[in-house]
Amino acid sequence: AARTGKTLVEVGNYGINRFIFGHEVVDDAGIEEWLGLFMDADAVVCNSFHGICFSLIFNKPFYVFSRGGEDFRFENICEATGLSDRLLPTDGTIPLEDVPIDFEDVARRLDPLREKSLRFIDENVVIPAKGHVP
Repeated sequence: AARTGKTLVEVGNYGINRFIFGHEVVDDAGIEEWLGLFMDADAVVCNSFHGICFSLIFNKPFYVFSRGGEDFRFENICEATGLSDRLLPTDGTIPLEDVPIDFEDVARRLDPLREKSLRFIDENVVIPAKGHVP
């Protein structure tokens, strides 16, 4: 944020960080507000799979920090979208030269994966008849 002159908004469970680091912390966002923060962001820096997913959905440039051994989903989606360079080590820093993301290329890569997922759901998820609880 300091390097780009942007405002940093931390979204998470550590409200104390507003006092420790002196930046805005949103620790009580509902679904709409949480999604709105992604929609309105200029960029996203996260350490979560959902952060990556919503960055891709809303076409937001992002970087994701490693969680130290719990990164297989991060690695898989970044590799599948051609964005492996967006995965940073836990103690890493965001590169000074930010390479733009080609979101049209990302969409082309995600389309067959989306189709595969929808096919799996259609073939394997049974929706109970109205009025019946499984």
